[in-house]
Amino acid sequence: MHLRFLRHGPLLGSQAARGNDSFDDLLFLALFLFLLLARADLAADVALLGFLAPCAAPCERLLRLFAMRPAVLALLELGRLVSHRALGLLLKIRPHGGTVGTGRWLDKLPKLTFLSSSRQLRARPAHPEFRAMVANEQRPHARWARKLVLLLVSLSAAGGGLGCSSESRAATGPPAVPVLVEQVSRRDVPHSLRGIGTVLSLHSVVVRPQVDGLLTELAFKEGQLINKGELLARIDDRAIVAEVAQARAEKARNEALLHAARADLERYGNLVRDEAISRQTADQQKAQVEQLEATLLANEAMVAAAQVRLSYTRITSPVTGRVGLRRVDPGNVVRTSDAQGLVTVTQIDPIAVLFSLPQEALPRLQALLRDTAGAPVIAFDRDGGTALAQGRLLMIDNQIDPTTGTISLKAEFPNAEGKLWPGQFVTVELKTGESQGATVVSARAVQRGLQGPFVFRVDDAKATVVPVTLGYADEQLAVVTSGVSPGETVVSDGHSRLKAGSAVKIAPPKGETPKGAAP
Repeated sequence: MHLRFLRHGPLLGSQAARGNDSFDDLLFLALFLFLLLARADLAADVALLGFLAPCAAPCERLLRLFAMRPAVLALLELGRLVSHRALGLLLKIRPHGGTVGTGRWLDKLPKLTFLSSSRQLRARPAHPEFRAMVANEQRPHARWARKLVLLLVSLSAAGGGLGCSSESRAATGPPAVPVLVEQVSRRDVPHSLRGIGTVLSLHSVVVRPQVDGLLTELAFKEGQLINKGELLARIDDRAIVAEVAQARAEKARNEALLHAARADLERYGNLVRDEAISRQTADQQKAQVEQLEATLLANEAMVAAAQVRLSYTRITSPVTGRVGLRRVDPGNVVRTSDAQGLVTVTQIDPIAVLFSLPQEALPRLQALLRDTAGAPVIAFDRDGGTALAQGRLLMIDNQIDPTTGTISLKAEFPNAEGKLWPGQFVTVELKTGESQGATVVSARAVQRGLQGPFVFRVDDAKATVVPVTLGYADEQLAVVTSGVSPGETVVSDGHSRLKAGSAVKIAPPKGETPKGAAP
């Protein structure tokens, strides 16, 4: 019921503040406001005003503050009539002693006249003796009696209003809970495990000089892709070339000596047969030949060693990969003891990913060991949204890390496009199997309770709690082995306000406009 205020000044005038009447007026006002807030039916509240209006001056002024419809004014009149009867019954015994007849009090009550045409309520006393009678009631016992009467009537009326409101709510029942629903489906579901991994190069080499010398040339550009055996750098090789030449010269000298010694040995053999010389001389010559042969072998080794040292002045790539940042510029003297090296060459294609999974997944991983081709593995970006490469599982570590409770795995990926980079963090998905023709619901439809997982099934616009058994579950969906069947409707969102038997209202999915609603 709409009520609008009229400009009639303050609620409590100067008369309400006189003497002991102020406490009574304030008590009445508190009771009146309590009724107005407690009652659910405003029309009944207005009727109650008609009952309470003759009992205190503040209500007369309060009624003047409201503009009411004719129907409400009729309710006020009805309340006034009821008030005559109720007060007559309640005030038969006066607080200070004697009894008063019901008729006398009813005659002294003010009568209310309604001006429905102007939609205003005005109250004027019909008998002048009423004010004198009210003045007599200012005695302490009379005031407390009036307070008691007002309290009893107010609480009785409020209790009735609240009862009616409760009965009204009980009749209508709790409102329906808006929820999102989905249909239970049947399809093939691949089983997978996800973990966080780090991209590693299968071969990463720090190129260091193997001989000391002056770095004369760098034959690569930083970041360049280079093949195995291609030239990377040169070191000044003049000293080593001289060593090779010297070793070769010594070898040639010893070869000549050996040739002469062999010729003398052959002549000494003929002379020994003719007994021209002693056999001892022939044996000494034979030993000299063998000595020169050993010297010649040493010379050959020296030549080979010098050639190897000479080859070290030409530095080539040991693997096919990408060259990193150079660490030494041409013109510097490099030494074999330099820890930083010249440059790093990292193999990019193929590439590996090292990742970890919880130890609870070990039984599912052990079944993959029998697959000689390797289980399929997909590498995603760190957020897990974009697939970067597909590869195969290489190995499973032979022990579980006791500090983290995880087991390490390594997978190999072809990386011709270079989407995987050494040191990169990726999300790895390992395929461990597949459920064919499985009953599937979304993961958010499954709730957990003390008795295990369950779902809310919608039957005739009511929610029913159904325990389920899960065969497999991940972040997106769950495979249900028992509890629900394909085609049934389950709640996917809005579980917080649901309980068994709750009425539900199916809301449109997010992003869709319900029929009849404004776009």
